[in-house]
Amino acid sequence: MPPDLKASDYCLATHEAWQYAARQIRSEEMVVFVNTKDSEADYPSLTSELRFRYKVPPFVHPQAPTTVSQAFGNFMYSKLVRTLRSPLLIVRQRSVAWAIELLSVGENRARCVQAGFVPILAEMLREKDMHIRQNLALCFQYLAEAGQAVVELLCMLGVVKGLINMVASDNRTLRGNAFRALQDLSAISYLVRYELVKEGNVLAFILKRIIEEKWQNIQVSAFEVLSQCISGANYNENALKELLAVDAVPTAIRLIQSPWRSLQESACRFLSLLCMHNNGKTQAVEKKAVDILVPLLSDIEPRVQAFACAALCCIIVDIQGKKDFVIVEGIPLILKLLDITDEQLCLYDLALLLNVAEYPPARAELFTDGLVALREIIKTSTSPLLKKRAQQGLQQLHFKHLPHQFPYDKMDKLYLKGPLPPRVTLAEAYSKPLVDPSSANSTPTSQPATASKSSPSRPSASASPAPDSKASSRPTSPAFSTKSPRYRHTIP
Repeated sequence: MPPDLKASDYCLATHEAWQYAARQIRSEEMVVFVNTKDSEADYPSLTSELRFRYKVPPFVHPQAPTTVSQAFGNFMYSKLVRTLRSPLLIVRQRSVAWAIELLSVGENRARCVQAGFVPILAEMLREKDMHIRQNLALCFQYLAEAGQAVVELLCMLGVVKGLINMVASDNRTLRGNAFRALQDLSAISYLVRYELVKEGNVLAFILKRIIEEKWQNIQVSAFEVLSQCISGANYNENALKELLAVDAVPTAIRLIQSPWRSLQESACRFLSLLCMHNNGKTQAVEKKAVDILVPLLSDIEPRVQAFACAALCCIIVDIQGKKDFVIVEGIPLILKLLDITDEQLCLYDLALLLNVAEYPPARAELFTDGLVALREIIKTSTSPLLKKRAQQGLQQLHFKHLPHQFPYDKMDKLYLKGPLPPRVTLAEAYSKPLVDPSSANSTPTSQPATASKSSPSRPSASASPAPDSKASSRPTSPAFSTKSPRYRHTIP
């Protein structure tokens, strides 16, 4: 009997319709019709298909009563909104754990935001139960992936301040979840970074927690939060000043010596950002950061080598840093890292070479082997950026002075021969009246004699034509006139 498609339960009616169609296909009348000769003549394609007998899969069994289907799950978002506000503690605990499962999936996350989860979770920051607080931090970490608008809403609802309060907790799990949530949120929106910086003491508090922390994964997340606050094209000056005032450079140098690779990477990156400030460079040189970073250039982990190069690039902008780098014999390590198999590491190493080569003793050590390595990069590399940096390195190795010691005042004597030509400014050329050479012979007697004679110390020039003249209206002056042969100079 065909199913009743007008039944109230459309899902059940559809299921019965599929069962009815399957029974009809498997009936003997259908099999006999397919195997008749008339059907083969009418449908020649069945000739090649008869060898593959169609097998109908078994009937779909009804789902278990405990199975949650997609249609049933759509009603769970509104139900979870009610249970998150339940007066029972156990219901709120299970509801927050359930919210984590939903927020971990992108499609469910969008429906949770649409259902109104964000204001409810922000209100639950006042909860005292540790289980709820731990799961709340995870919820905010997943909400960081919901988009810029959701993160801005979290800032308006005071979630950033709530996470900072969680960081001060003695519970290790809660601190780790809160730091990871702050890390993801600060990476998404500048508003979160502004919330962390505007108070003037939050970054110093986070640095203090890093010093007191014993778990390296929490220290890594905290370093990433601080790095986000001071990184960018225009780094935050207030954040740098706040961190440099509380000995952030010595803390980073101390944690660079940690045996954990991930902590070494985060500390090197944090130190490189701190050294973008002049005070950071000075403190790093005074604390002998170069002596600690140079051995990391020969580390077995490429990421540690790359971040050590980045930190050294910022430190050795200071001249004393260049001297320290030469003293600890870092030049051979630079030549060793000029390998194009790892382009990122090679780019960092070329930047380090360009900074070190400004120091003449370092340039002398790099000259012989460095020229060979740089020419090999230009010849064999397929990266335009690597070739450009290598060409800059070749130019840098041929310099003879420090940039601030180059004799710019003697450049004319070095590159020009013969007497120097007289220099006439543009304002002087336009201020003094000049005479057209074509009318010099027919000068009226009333015109002063000085106007018809050109100065012996400068070449003659033509006066500017009248505005209605057919000639070019460009004014001529000694600055635009053609010099005589005796003022031409050649480069040796």
